[in-house]
Amino acid sequence: MTEERRTESSSLVDSVLQICAVALTSYPLIAPLLTQLRENVREAFSRAADVLPRLSQALNEIEVDSDVTEQLVNQLLEAVPELERFFPRLRR
Repeated sequence: MTEERRTESSSLVDSVLQICAVALTSYPLIAPLLTQLRENVREAFSRAADVLPRLSQALNEIEVDSDVTEQLVNQLLEAVPELERFFPRLRR
């Protein structure tokens, strides 16, 4: 092992030890925040799960004019050509 690699390994180990020390000493402060974050994420996913079926139903009920759709796709692709791969089946 070269001297440079030993130095990198040593500094990596030191960094990991410092992170562990901070995490352990900060645990009483971090634990409630992590719990709150977990609850917030759970609530957000729950709301999304409630909204997505209603959104899907609303979108399915919209009557689509194929000419308007084609114009929209053309305008989008003129503005952002990278979107072409997302709209190949809609192009005539």
